[in-house]
Amino acid sequence: MSHTFQVSDEEYAELLKYAKWRGQPLESVFEAWVDAFADCMEFQQSILRKQAGLEKEEEDLDDPFLQQVRMINDQYANQPKVTKDA
Repeated sequence: MSHTFQVSDEEYAELLKYAKWRGQPLESVFEAWVDAFADCMEFQQSILRKQAGLEKEEEDLDDPFLQQVRMINDQYANQPKVTKDA
């Protein structure tokens, strides 16, 4: 089964540039991007489940991808909150 996605010309050009840089077909780059996005979403859902007390702390501390995601998550969490003054 196949599906079609529409992207802007700019988004397509960025994907194509990255595919050429990696020496891979555009389809392979898109598949890798989808896989990485799915992994990131699963990690975020896991964090939310842990925060809600629905999942035990069982993290793989040696996983470089998860270490990177945690670092980005920590940086975002430590950003000052922007409030609108009345």
